[in-house]
Amino acid sequence: MTKHQALYVLRGPSGSGKSVLALSLQLQNRDIKIVEADMYFTSEGVYNFDASQLGEAHKWCFETARDFLERGFSVAVANCNYQLKHFKLYLELAEKMDIPVFVLLVEGNFRDQQDDSLNKAPHDVVARQKRLWEPYAW
Repeated sequence: MTKHQALYVLRGPSGSGKSVLALSLQLQNRDIKIVEADMYFTSEGVYNFDASQLGEAHKWCFETARDFLERGFSVAVANCNYQLKHFKLYLELAEKMDIPVFVLLVEGNFRDQQDDSLNKAPHDVVARQKRLWEPYAW
């Protein structure tokens, strides 16, 4: 573990500001790498979501985060993480690597203020995320 290495797990429904918070963390510490499943669906600045690839996107996200952690970087995982099963692997990885974890709840409501070119989950998806939300306490 590097001197200040950490894993930040950002939790919140789509449009809550997870990506903005991750960028803010990165501005404060350039050794923080941001990973999001949405990055899997972005090519040359164009977001093209495909629900059938969501499992692969999350696998890519975890493997990318693990690679950054193994290389000594801190990582901010900015996925919805609304259920423990969504981020449990990250917690286990950090524990195994003796890296401190900060689970941050993001509760902004920026969904309707987003530019149309950005990821904008439908209202029913956000409602489902909120309905299935599991509190987390360590």
